[in-house]
Amino acid sequence: MTGLRIEGLTAGYQKLPVVKDVSMEAVQGKISGIIGPNGSGKTTLFKCICGLIKPMRGRVLLGGQDISRIPRRKFAQTAAFIPQSQVIPFPFTVEEYVLMGRYPHRGRVMPFSPDDRLVVKETLSMLDLTELKDHQIQRLSGGEVQRVILAGGLAQKPEIILMDEPTSHLDIGHQVRLLSLLKGLSENSGLTVLIILHDLNLASAYCDALALMDDGRVFSQGSPTAVLTEENIEQVYRTPVVVGTDPVIRRPHIFFIPGAVA
Repeated sequence: MTGLRIEGLTAGYQKLPVVKDVSMEAVQGKISGIIGPNGSGKTTLFKCICGLIKPMRGRVLLGGQDISRIPRRKFAQTAAFIPQSQVIPFPFTVEEYVLMGRYPHRGRVMPFSPDDRLVVKETLSMLDLTELKDHQIQRLSGGEVQRVILAGGLAQKPEIILMDEPTSHLDIGHQVRLLSLLKGLSENSGLTVLIILHDLNLASAYCDALALMDDGRVFSQGSPTAVLTEENIEQVYRTPVVVGTDPVIRRPHIFFIPGAVA
């Protein structure tokens, strides 16, 4: 199975660095979260990890190998990337779109096998999409489309999955179901998960480790208890909070103070 390590990464656009000397690790079989305010560099870091932009300095290692040296098909067989939003210009049905997640394993000219179709059937069921399998994606709600995109990634049967705000368009029920599914896959199947989240309480509840970013750098990283302190949150998000303990899972729970400004 595969973990991911980022070493001294600096990246940006037009020679202007946005992410600066970032080092972190996504451990195999765990959920690692990246949090931070808007403009802190989270999405630029995500693009660099996905190979969409090249680092100015440093490197991204997948299974100990620099991603720049991994053939794209092999990369796609190992890692799945779920962006925050994605334009789907053609009128694919849900089933057709998710089936495309099998391309890295079959090749574009090879017919899909019964095993491919079984993987898709199981994936649709996991994400409550079975009843929508024949619907055109363009006719779905934003939350449904988000689940379809995730299903396409999971259908790849990756060893690592990278997600940028996958819960942003989901209601609370599907947020919990999605993150619980990922938690089960990480614990039971060894899936490595690296996820960008805005909701600090979801990050606390589901992530095994967190990296808090501010101004393109890692401000703090470690367990949710170590990272989600009142001092860290106030300094990075510029707003005072109260951090208590969730009575069920015994992890930090952030209470915001309406109208308060740091």
